[in-house]
Amino acid sequence: MYKMARRLNPHTQIMHDKQNYADGTVNPPVQHASTLRAPDYLSYIGKKEWAGKHYGRHGIQTHRALEDAVACLEQAYGVVLAASGLQAVVLSLISFLQAGDKILMSDNVYPPVKLFAEKFLPKLNISTVYFNPLADETMLAELYDANVKLIYMESPGSATFECHNIEAIVGFAKQHNIISVIDNSWGAGVYLKPLELGIDISVISATKYICGHSDILLGTVSAKSRAHYQQIADTARFNGFYVAPDEAYLGLRGLRTMPLRLAQHQIQAETLMAWLRQQPEVTFIASPTAQDWFGHEHFKRDFSGASGLFGFYLNENDDVMLAEFFDNVTLFALGASWGGYESLMTPMNIKRSASPHLQQFSGQSLVRVHAGLEQVDDLIASLNDGFTALRNSKA
Repeated sequence: MYKMARRLNPHTQIMHDKQNYADGTVNPPVQHASTLRAPDYLSYIGKKEWAGKHYGRHGIQTHRALEDAVACLEQAYGVVLAASGLQAVVLSLISFLQAGDKILMSDNVYPPVKLFAEKFLPKLNISTVYFNPLADETMLAELYDANVKLIYMESPGSATFECHNIEAIVGFAKQHNIISVIDNSWGAGVYLKPLELGIDISVISATKYICGHSDILLGTVSAKSRAHYQQIADTARFNGFYVAPDEAYLGLRGLRTMPLRLAQHQIQAETLMAWLRQQPEVTFIASPTAQDWFGHEHFKRDFSGASGLFGFYLNENDDVMLAEFFDNVTLFALGASWGGYESLMTPMNIKRSASPHLQQFSGQSLVRVHAGLEQVDDLIASLNDGFTALRNSKA
């Protein structure tokens, strides 16, 4: 292992850890292999230590390098890779649940996670109960029974941006011996350290900020304890989960520069939000950084910074009018995902949310924005084009 003279900040260490590859490079080789040749018989049967994992599906040097770097970032015992963010979530759930169990799931989670919980888990006789993302111990206690084995949260929610009271949720989970899992994609392991706050499992859609270039799909599952890590690793192996070495390499490459990119995304987002607040059509900025948004006090306590994803509410819900706006904001691609170098803008459907604090926005439209790395003046000019088109269409 590459030895450091002193303890480094994890954001520095992920750029340097284990850079002792045999060919002298600072990056690991991209190894394509299904078969791994054992050095001898005793190694193959497990009676001697062998650096290999017996079969390519279990990962090789490229995968190990990314796992180690993410473990350093998240301060985890170990990390398991997944082929997408959603697969990472699925892995974090099925590793700890069995027939008859129940999940407490925050109402603000990534919509495909809700679909998995509602369409697939019932086939395994696993049920889901949603809780208000602003819940405290008392609210959670009202939903609890002995079948609850896992609590799943996302802070902030990537659609509606509430921040949980993580301290309260962790306290409740520990009191009842419940596994706690969080989607940490927004904070990306840089601005939120959930394992240090007492959460058991942290999931990141590495497709987003870790990779940073909108060109691959990847997920990570970080475990605080050895026992939880082993359970996740076994589940991934038993179910044939696999990440291609090229994706692992690109994820590692993106990880090296992620803290610097995130800092710029934050600056871009704050500049755009300040401009949007001045527009009469904008009724509310949905961002954990906004003092009047839900859970802001929890954001201030638990996060060290903000990423580039936020939302705003428009006092318009007519599709013809919305088309005038979206189709004229040309620098913001109309597309799903976020976390890449490019700016995105997406209409969000929050009708499925049962959270009472969102009912005040009935009849309005939630627009989700990912502030990319373009020149911010150009982004503001493009937004202005959209608002001008919207106003002209009403004239």
